Amino acid sequence: MSEKAGLTVFPYRDQSEEVIRERMMSKVNQTWDRTEGSFIWDSLSPPAIEFALAYIRAKEVLEWGFAATTFGLYLDARGAERGVFRRPAQKATGVITLTGEKDVYVPKGTMFATEIDELSAENLQYFVTTEGGTFSAEKTLNLKVECTVEGSLGNVLGGTISIAVSKIAGLTSITNDHPMAGGVDEETDEAFLERYLKHVRNPGASGNIADYIRWATEADSSVGKVRVRPLVGGNGHVQVLIVDLKDHPATPELLEKVQTYIDPDGSGFGAGVAPIGAKVTVITPLKLDLQLKLKLTVIRGYDAQKIKRDVVQSIGEYLRTLVLNTEDNDVRLSKVGQAIMMTQGVQDFDQLTMTLGEEIDVTHNLDIPDDAMVVLAYDDVVWL
Repeated sequence: MSEKAGLTVFPYRDQSEEVIRERMMSKVNQTWDRTEGSFIWDSLSPPAIEFALAYIRAKEVLEWGFAATTFGLYLDARGAERGVFRRPAQKATGVITLTGEKDVYVPKGTMFATEIDELSAENLQYFVTTEGGTFSAEKTLNLKVECTVEGSLGNVLGGTISIAVSKIAGLTSITNDHPMAGGVDEETDEAFLERYLKHVRNPGASGNIADYIRWATEADSSVGKVRVRPLVGGNGHVQVLIVDLKDHPATPELLEKVQTYIDPDGSGFGAGVAPIGAKVTVITPLKLDLQLKLKLTVIRGYDAQKIKRDVVQSIGEYLRTLVLNTEDNDVRLSKVGQAIMMTQGVQDFDQLTMTLGEEIDVTHNLDIPDDAMVVLAYDDVVWL
């Protein structure tokens, strides 16, 4: 049964309009006319309908009281009872680079935007400066900006912010050399429920593994999967590995935030939430680039180039399941082959080999260190 499955036992089952009306009519004097269209029938039908609706609402209210069957604000209230709160949406932030005439001042709150999409304005994103600045003799100015709306849509690529919405005389060019980052959508009911259930089913015990996982996710809403490696480096040492919500390596800023929350500077002095004596190191997995070679046979009528990209995406989805997986994070040749064959348009494949930067291609499983993760890029596949 899924976590969201409804209640299987309900005290007021089969309370339809007909059942309720029949039950009420059974209490009426048997000598009176109770046929459809009679005064008794017509008098009891409206309340029977309302009572049936009341039973439906009663079941809904009962389900709203349980975490696995509730939703929205009711789920928020259930989580709050245990000190677990929905992760809020966050705005993307970053830095833009401006060029302009010397001594021109760009005030805080100046608005910039990305280019309008060729087909629609859906990808148009606005950003405002969170600080002001004046062009020096170098005529270049770097300013911090944040997206005007919360969510992952603000995580635009580098070189995409190029429009000045707020007109400033003397401004000649706008760009963002690096992608915007940190934009996070509000946590969904499904993700919040999963985290809530982990919290209540794995209670903390003054520094057990469940505690460290909870502390890492409490530190910042951008934290995704967490793996705890106790005693790495000796007694009293704890290694916490984290990735972001998309299973990408955590940014230095995110690592610092989680480190500061759990154990600042890894001192073990109890300045964070970790107990005294626990020296905690927060890191992100080492990214290993997988290289593949294979011969792919595409079903006639399909676009071979598209199918190849779909194959890489399918394998990438399999690799994501291995990220910080405590049960099995090795890359298995059979699973890679399964991901290939599950791709629509693939007829067959042959001569599949894998390598992680080694000189010799292998046709067996790849052992992955616990502090590493494997990724696959399209350019790292050789199509025979």
